[in-house]
Amino acid sequence: EHASIVKNEDGTVKVIPPDSVVSFDAEKTALNLAAYLMNEWSGGSITMDIVTNEGTDKDNSDLSVITTLLGTYTTNYSSDEGRMKNVENAASFFNGMIVYPGQEVSTYWNIAPITEENGYHMAHVYVNNEVQDGIGGGVCQFSSTLYNALLRAEIEIVRRDEHGLPVSYVPLSFDATMAGGYLDLIFCNDLENPIYIDCVTEDGYLTVNIYGKEYRPANRTIDFESVVVETIEPGDDEYVGDDTIPVGSEKLVSSASTGYQCEMWKYVYVDGVLTDSIRINESTYEATPNKYAVNPADLAGKQAGSKSTDTTTEGSTSTTTEAPSRETTESTERTTTESTTEPSTEGTTESTETTTESTTESTTESTEAPTEAPTEPSGNVDEYGDEPDLGE
Repeated sequence: EHASIVKNEDGTVKVIPPDSVVSFDAEKTALNLAAYLMNEWSGGSITMDIVTNEGTDKDNSDLSVITTLLGTYTTNYSSDEGRMKNVENAASFFNGMIVYPGQEVSTYWNIAPITEENGYHMAHVYVNNEVQDGIGGGVCQFSSTLYNALLRAEIEIVRRDEHGLPVSYVPLSFDATMAGGYLDLIFCNDLENPIYIDCVTEDGYLTVNIYGKEYRPANRTIDFESVVVETIEPGDDEYVGDDTIPVGSEKLVSSASTGYQCEMWKYVYVDGVLTDSIRINESTYEATPNKYAVNPADLAGKQAGSKSTDTTTEGSTSTTTEAPSRETTESTERTTTESTTEPSTEGTTESTETTTESTTESTTESTEAPTEAPTEPSGNVDEYGDEPDLGE
């Protein structure tokens, strides 16, 4: 069910129920406008709120409690035109969505089918951990942005899948991929009141806002951190035969990608004091070597040369013996993740306030907290499947 909202200057909102007519008080609106023109206007255009009348539809009366921003997250989706249109199209299916208490929502089945007829375009997708062109590439950026907004609103996550390879628009473990319905982001409104999902695409930035009735104390804040537990090196180059490649030449098919075992952690603070550390999820991103296409006449020699170079590097790993432990209560708010070309392994801490900015609770995925919370921020990266993974 979809509705719309009126956003007020003080940050609160009013939900306009679906299939309802907005009634406004013309007299009061005109008086406000006249007063503004006489006392404040100094020329130029004017933007001001209209005075609306209260609705009388009792079936939608519970929507009146939706006034507060519970969680928000922003990512940069600037890229090629097809991919940008796919992100915007996916977001349009969720914009204005009302999710009632107890209602479970599949992200994939609400934006499907991934077809040209449904508004999608050709763009990069991951197929068997290689970048190819396919319909709908980029929609996983929408599901990843939605995932992080839901976490900050403390909405229950029923299912979330990571990509097979890192992506650039969110840190490690902050992504949520989709493919054919067997990989999906599924969430359930486990609150006592309905929530409203607002999706904004502007100037290459996607923002997902979750509005509802605030239920958390104002002195409670939350940080999120991506922690790399293990780094896996790509290993030796691979070669495949291709009759179209001239003898003695080679063509790069896919670039090497470092693999990671990593986790998302949530830290809860009350009055600035750390009170809880919760592991939200565990994610695995595969290591893949450079893959080159060569003429079949060169294939045997290339493969033999690759194996003889240094077999010790293949699949080598670097592992932290335990998740680092967080000592500080400092938080760094970060709701916008810039797109980068290479995944960073520098630590990333994401913080939110439970009042009007981003917030979250543990999800049903993994709430087990180890004996020690992570120490230093350590991971910052973030697709998979026989069917294309739709989020490169």
